[in-house]
Amino acid sequence: MPQKKDPGNLSNGPRNLLRKIFLDHPQTVDENYIQHFFVAMSFSVRLSYACFVCFVHAFLPCLFTRSGSQMISTLYDEMVASRNRRGHKHSEPGSQPI
Repeated sequence: MPQKKDPGNLSNGPRNLLRKIFLDHPQTVDENYIQHFFVAMSFSVRLSYACFVCFVHAFLPCLFTRSGSQMISTLYDEMVASRNRRGHKHSEPGSQPI
């Protein structure tokens, strides 16, 4: 008897693999791949800057006394709180928002 294909199995072909890698997650947040790419890159750049600010603050506590925490709070609100207000929950198993 031929073996049934499991739709969750990545070995079902390259199309399924590409869809799983590039499209499944963006669709969970109502974005296409390009939209998700730019949103994620925007967060990446701003997180990098927040990391730098916190790094400098560690050595010179008189600098950036509120900047790092304000940046993180803003990013959190944009990523999680706004998404939750739109009625979306992060749906990947094992993933929890920060």
